[in-house]
Amino acid sequence: MYKLIFVDVDKAPDDILMMQLGMLKERNKARVIGVRSVEAVAAPSLGNIFDEFLTCNEGASFTTIQKYCEDFKVSVNEALVIGDYSPDSNISGYKVQRPSDMAASYKKAMELLRGYKRE
Repeated sequence: MYKLIFVDVDKAPDDILMMQLGMLKERNKARVIGVRSVEAVAAPSLGNIFDEFLTCNEGASFTTIQKYCEDFKVSVNEALVIGDYSPDSNISGYKVQRPSDMAASYKKAMELLRGYKRE
């Protein structure tokens, strides 16, 4: 279970990611925190899924995320980071998911459900 879900919002999340965030938030009873660079502005289309926004100089900086987790006494095992990072950026033990991988998984699940309903 995740207590905190950090989402890099420098690129506006698409509809599929927003649906997935809503489901993750509800299932885990987690806080969803948008992480953005100084230049980025939260778009009104981000809705009410986000509980808070953090601003860092380098987009979704793991240093900022780590400090936030320490301040709220949340272990790295209870935090999920969503953003476009290379596989080797999974530093300090944080679970990192790419939005494109999440979308592909969601679309595959929907296809399977549609096929199941036809039978």
